[in-house]
Amino acid sequence: MGFLYLVTGPRGSGKTSFCEALVANLSQRGANVLGFLQKNERNAQGLPQKLYAVALNTGEKRLLAAREGSRPFIFDQSVFNWMDEYLRNALKYNVSPLLVDEVGPLEILEGKGLWAPLDILLKEYGQPIILSVRPSLLSPLADLLAARTGERHKFRVIDVAAIKEAKEAAENIAEEIFCHCQA
Repeated sequence: MGFLYLVTGPRGSGKTSFCEALVANLSQRGANVLGFLQKNERNAQGLPQKLYAVALNTGEKRLLAAREGSRPFIFDQSVFNWMDEYLRNALKYNVSPLLVDEVGPLEILEGKGLWAPLDILLKEYGQPIILSVRPSLLSPLADLLAARTGERHKFRVIDVAAIKEAKEAAENIAEEIFCHCQA
């Protein structure tokens, strides 16, 4: 398995923006990052109402989930199927950093959503993997990874809420990831 980077921070702290800056920095260094960004449409109170999955290499955007008010999200399984196929194809190439924004309760606590392809990638993908995850899910994710593989994974946690200069931090971490890709 490649080295694992966990981008974390509370809702609205800038996880996706940091991931975008990281992808831009990696692209400037010649890396073709694979994976997905999650784009949200929020209501006036700042709660996400629609979640879109955006493929990094093509820019294709699909509506993953929607909800009314504070009700639970209703997910579109066909979009998960599309994402699943995309991630499994990434394993065939195994030459680029991989990013998934965001791995949430559906995957970590319920084993649904994108957990099946992520489980395979976390065991077999040789390049760096970048996952964004809420702070409350860091420990359950570490436990889940240990249970699945029988060992504790080495990972770096990047808390975007603690970063004062996100652009500079993204540049530094991109350089680190790029070095992992070259190894």
